[in-house]
Amino acid sequence: MTVGGSGSVGDVVEAEVVKVAAFGLYVKLPSGQEGLVHVSQIANEFVKNVSDYAVLGDKFQVKVLQNRGGRLELSAKVVEPLKKKIGGAGAEQSVQDVFEEKLKKFMINSERAQADLRRNREARRTGKKISRFRR
Repeated sequence: MTVGGSGSVGDVVEAEVVKVAAFGLYVKLPSGQEGLVHVSQIANEFVKNVSDYAVLGDKFQVKVLQNRGGRLELSAKVVEPLKKKIGGAGAEQSVQDVFEEKLKKFMINSERAQADLRRNREARRTGKKISRFRR
């Protein structure tokens, strides 16, 4: 096992992320070769969202596992598993969570407003005074 930029099987080389996909990271080696770090080779734990672990331009060490006709299969977890970034690239999921929370609050407020309207309409129809604070 050598540390360098040749990209031969067994080599440990530095890789730079050039594309993030749902199934892994496309990286470029110092030799100019490109390869794939499959989602199963990123970390020791289950990786649900690849972008939680790396983004474009990140650099880390990988080991060349196989060379299939010029297509390199690489592993980061064999050298040093990538760590999940806190509040980093998983922003898409948190944006979705924020939207759902706002929608939930809107629905609650809307239901309350409709209940108030129904109560006021009933009060006008019957002529009864209804307290706003009684629910």
